[in-house]
Amino acid sequence: MTEMTMVLQQPQQPYIKQCHEVVFRFCEYDRSYGNYDCVPVTEDSVLRVEEIELAYRMGARFPRSLIQVLIDRADTIRKALSQISPTIIIFDEKIPWQALESLFKACIMPRLNTANITKILHKKRPQLIPILDSIVVQKYLEPLVHPHIPTAPEERMVLYIKQLKRDAEFNREVLIEIQKRLVAQGKLGLSPIRVLDILIWTYFSRPEWLFL
Repeated sequence: MTEMTMVLQQPQQPYIKQCHEVVFRFCEYDRSYGNYDCVPVTEDSVLRVEEIELAYRMGARFPRSLIQVLIDRADTIRKALSQISPTIIIFDEKIPWQALESLFKACIMPRLNTANITKILHKKRPQLIPILDSIVVQKYLEPLVHPHIPTAPEERMVLYIKQLKRDAEFNREVLIEIQKRLVAQGKLGLSPIRVLDILIWTYFSRPEWLFL
């Protein structure tokens, strides 16, 4: 099997080698794959309590009282989600960035950070919204976009995804091939943007299962 290597768009262009093996190990050993990635969620425009709660199984930490706050914002969230078709993927030329920004803005509140919000919303639009884990943001994205980081958090989140879109496009063949190989090996076909954020997170966090 040909080794697959991904190149990140930092000035020094670091390489992530054996990409398929890394993602396969994630699926085998990281509990978030079975607890979160494999759980089906309807990709419509309604954000339900059980879908919000799913983020806890991905390690999200926020007070349960915030679930009701999100439900109270259902109309605003529904409106934004309805403008983001589930068929839109990270490789598309036209992406409704304004609707995505509005969606993030509707979810922003104290104690619900970027990682929590994207863990909730990724399942609703898995082909477009990555998980902006704190390690991915702090170790990779913030240094990359500095000093052009917007003040508004929803604008920052969109900027981060635009950067990941560039990474995804640059490594498109590798990401799609990994997705195909996972399916061939009986694994859930993770979206290319999810494969990308897994690889970046693993590269910087070095989880124990990577060395098993």
